[in-house]
Amino acid sequence: MYRFSETMDEYSLLVRTLALRRDGHPLYNESIDHASIVVENLFRSARKSIDVLSGDMNPRVFGRNEVIEEANLFLISNPEHKIRVILEKDLPNARKIHPFFKKFGNLPNVELHIAPAELQARYNFHFIVVDEDCYRFENDRTLPAAVVAFGDQDGATHLGSLYDKLWSKSAQVPALPNAQAAS
Repeated sequence: MYRFSETMDEYSLLVRTLALRRDGHPLYNESIDHASIVVENLFRSARKSIDVLSGDMNPRVFGRNEVIEEANLFLISNPEHKIRVILEKDLPNARKIHPFFKKFGNLPNVELHIAPAELQARYNFHFIVVDEDCYRFENDRTLPAAVVAFGDQDGATHLGSLYDKLWSKSAQVPALPNAQAAS
């Protein structure tokens, strides 16, 4: 498993290389900065779907311009592309100023659910699963440390199945009325 590199530029190059190879080789992600690089590349690598389980979609990760741009490119490249988000915190006022939700909160192919407290009590992780072969998995939802893989079909399929179960037990949130359309 790759651990981490000396500089953010080296880490970014490593993540981009692994994303392009999509060979399932695991990578360690240990910080918010690493997470933002990984999420940017997960969005860039997505071919049809992105599923996110998060506390509040930390704006230091999901609000970065590079992540917003990759999400936008993903969504406008095909109207059948989907992003589903399960949040643990229902903070409508925070979502109104969150860059991701401001940009995409009213699009029909971006859906938001809130995990009820009793469901949250049954797990301690966060993850993103892309298509059926890429993911970022935080074993402890209180820490940014995670394992990442691009091209691991077994791991992503397992996480995708778990995501579908969590999605079905979470409450749908209506679209934000003032969100911008992707362009």
